[in-house]
Amino acid sequence: MKWMIYCTVISWLLFSCVVTEETYDWPMFMHDPQHSGYSTSSMPACLKKSWEYSKYSDSLDALRSVRFIASGGKLIVVQDPHSIYSLDVNDGSFLWETSHEDISLHVPAAAHGRVHIGMYEGILCLDAHTGDILWKYSDTHVLFQSSPIVFDEYLVIGSCQGFIDVFGLDSDDILRDAKRKQRRLLCLNAKTGEVVWEFFAHGTVDASPAYFEGKIYMNDRNKRIYCVDAETGEPIWEKEMDGISSSSLSVDEEKIFIGTRDGILDCRTRETGDILWKFDCGNDLLATPALGYGKVFFGSENGIFYCLDAQSGELIWKIETESKIYSVVVVADKKVAFGTRDGGLYIVDAISGKVTDSHRLKGGISSLVLSDGKLFVGESSGRITCFEEAPCNQGLILIGVTIAVITGFLIIICMRWALGQSS
Repeated sequence: MKWMIYCTVISWLLFSCVVTEETYDWPMFMHDPQHSGYSTSSMPACLKKSWEYSKYSDSLDALRSVRFIASGGKLIVVQDPHSIYSLDVNDGSFLWETSHEDISLHVPAAAHGRVHIGMYEGILCLDAHTGDILWKYSDTHVLFQSSPIVFDEYLVIGSCQGFIDVFGLDSDDILRDAKRKQRRLLCLNAKTGEVVWEFFAHGTVDASPAYFEGKIYMNDRNKRIYCVDAETGEPIWEKEMDGISSSSLSVDEEKIFIGTRDGILDCRTRETGDILWKFDCGNDLLATPALGYGKVFFGSENGIFYCLDAQSGELIWKIETESKIYSVVVVADKKVAFGTRDGGLYIVDAISGKVTDSHRLKGGISSLVLSDGKLFVGESSGRITCFEEAPCNQGLILIGVTIAVITGFLIIICMRWALGQSS
């Protein structure tokens, strides 16, 4: 009888390796506070459409483009005109919607059942389950356009002028204060909305800040990169760039990566901000670089997608497309996903650069999110599409079935052997 129990436990453990599921969220811009674009979720090598949602895709008065995250089994979507809504990730069913004036069309951030989003003259915190307002931070003459990040108990977001007309203000003091606030990095308590600290850059801060190991890294529109203490906002170092940045930055354990308008990918040391290497691709780098497997992945305005060695900056492979690349890059499961302005969606082997699947969608691809093996794609038309694994990956399916069958045989053999011993 003892041997039967042992065999049953062993067989159950083997079988659980096949059926165990985990949950993998994509809760903020580029997945995490360091903007890696990397997830431990599985990612389809070949795609099949699971569902699509297009409530606002035919609205002529909307900007149409969508930005979204995946958190707690929901997509949290920001879309003009003035709409924030939620969809079930499994079937695309509508959950809730709330409208607010002058929402910033940038990626929100979710943590602990709360959703945070910037707007004109304010920051909203919503209940992720209902869309109800939990708190609102208000400030005049400023646009919180940067995609926020959330870590520990902190929310960090940048501010800029955007479309706000400060020149109509009737006081020099108000004007100076407004211009000062429009180059601010703001840290709030994510639970209460109370200000923790402020940091003032030389230029506006519309790029998303990054966080890693107690430090905040950010870039402004005045050719500068900064490192500040995450708890106090005190400056640690500041460096000037050769060109104006065209993307948010991403950070790994040792390095910072950032693209510029003159087609340069800068790699700098995280400790001091000094240059380690540069890669010139000749055109604007519109998408934030993604990191994984010792490589850095990014697309450019000239339609070429690059994979470089993160340590040396040497080119490993590249893919030429026929359109600009400005979508978020997703790295997972030794694959890379990216989209183009003319609706091209690509799944690529991260090691070899081989395209495993591609689709042509109707609208330009502006958003990509990966969660629990599902790839969610946002188009400039406003449409959201969910893709899952297609049957092209028969090899992995066969392996799973084979393991399950072998496990079943092991159970039978163990049970027979145990019965023979007891008799």
